[in-house]
Amino acid sequence: MEKVLIKWVDSRQPIPSWQYIDEIENQSSVACETIGFLLRKDETNLVIAQNIGDSGNQASGVMVIPIKSVEEIIAISS
Repeated sequence: MEKVLIKWVDSRQPIPSWQYIDEIENQSSVACETIGFLLRKDETNLVIAQNIGDSGNQASGVMVIPIKSVEEIIAISS
């Protein structure tokens, strides 16, 4: 199973309180980096796991990242 570093972009957490529109600061998306085991990649999603166990038969910490959010996939050598 391939270990990878995923560089991707996520949305910023919503601001919960009311604000005057003319006082809202410019916000940007959040640059993220995630390391894990690449379980699956297709035209829509990347699926990675933080942990692999049971000789590669089980995974935990599974995360799905939309492929449109991915900027780069870097293989990590063992």
